[in-house]
Amino acid sequence: MNRAFLFFLGFMTLAACTRGPETQAPRILAGPMPGWSGHRQVEIWVMVEQGARPALSYRPAAGGAEATALPVAEEPGTLGTVLRYRPALLDPGTVYEGRLPGLEKPFRFQTQADWPYKTDPPAFSFIMGSCLYLNDPPYDRPGKPYGQGEGIFTHMARTGADFMLWLGDNTYLRPADWTSPAGIRYRFEWEKTHPDLQAFWPSMHHLATWDDHDFGPNDASKSYAFRDASTAEFRRHWANPPSGLPPEAGIMSTFVWGDCLFVLLDNRSNRDANGLDVKIHPGKTQLGTAQIEWLEQTLLEHKSAPFKFIVLGGQFLKDHNYESFKNYPADRIRLLGFLERHQIGGVVFLSGDRHFTELRRVERNGSYPLHELTSSPVGSGVAARALQEEKDDPQRMPGTLVDTQNFCKIEVTGPRLERVLVMRSIDKEGKERWSHELRAADLVVPGG
Repeated sequence: MNRAFLFFLGFMTLAACTRGPETQAPRILAGPMPGWSGHRQVEIWVMVEQGARPALSYRPAAGGAEATALPVAEEPGTLGTVLRYRPALLDPGTVYEGRLPGLEKPFRFQTQADWPYKTDPPAFSFIMGSCLYLNDPPYDRPGKPYGQGEGIFTHMARTGADFMLWLGDNTYLRPADWTSPAGIRYRFEWEKTHPDLQAFWPSMHHLATWDDHDFGPNDASKSYAFRDASTAEFRRHWANPPSGLPPEAGIMSTFVWGDCLFVLLDNRSNRDANGLDVKIHPGKTQLGTAQIEWLEQTLLEHKSAPFKFIVLGGQFLKDHNYESFKNYPADRIRLLGFLERHQIGGVVFLSGDRHFTELRRVERNGSYPLHELTSSPVGSGVAARALQEEKDDPQRMPGTLVDTQNFCKIEVTGPRLERVLVMRSIDKEGKERWSHELRAADLVVPGG
């Protein structure tokens, strides 16, 4: 064998060894997770190993030219780096197939349909849930594990829903977490990278609000010392649309899907302490004046939406003994009065927190009844004490109480002037527990 050939062989071997680490696909730690969706742009969240910056390739799922997008934001953390992709100038009403190096199979995301003045609004569906506790023994309380397993996410991923609404307590900060920014970051990253969630993140779009356990300690209020740290981690780990308010106002956001309005409220950043005496402080608030004004303006701007979903971490309509709006009467009186004065139709409340699921119906004089669907828990324990105390609730619609791990699915269908929504509760085994239909035509203000 001549010396020139040996030199060439050695050179190629060295070059291959040198290129190996550079061409190795980066490790994906969590996601990809599609977030907000517009007509011509979406946001896609992913966590990768430190230092990686892979390009996202995508094309219409039905076929077409492939394009690429680089991350528009990089947010280093402890376990890895969060990357955000915002592929732009997409086609409205289109399902896309995305690929990332290191991802075993493509994932899908979608844009909003450009339907106004052209056709009926599209049918769509979403799922919702709250109270996800994943066991982490070194930091959990002793005794029986509070987390009840993660098998429910297999059923959630198979629903074919367009998106998931996370209703709060999506992450449970432990006592060892909430006393430092490092602890808060650990908990958010630990949960987002949990192996049992990785097939769920790419299966649909995700949008979220929070409650006390992903904000801070149990029943935490605006006085919580590390609220800035939990706010930063919430924003780092979700891909919500903006609210139009200054960042310090809170994590509230709003979006339209199809022809329906969704307003995700923040019940922590502006919240007065539960123990504040409302008789001495009649203006005691959960939401804060600025957020309530923003909500009112948003409802007015979207008054024609057939369904307006107001999303909270805790129940709004119910009087109970656990962080109830009964103890924050000014907020509830103001909002209900606003709905009546401005003849706002189609309002449906969606909430979490309670560790059981129920559908409530509250009658109003001279107007349509208000409904509130509470969906809980996805993965934590059930509130046996509260269930006993509230077993004879006259406002709970018969047959809608679910006292095991579950999630809810809502489907919106029908022509523009005949929109209908169907609510379903589905348990951790994938079994439907109940369903209920609401027609937009039945949620209008008489004479409005």
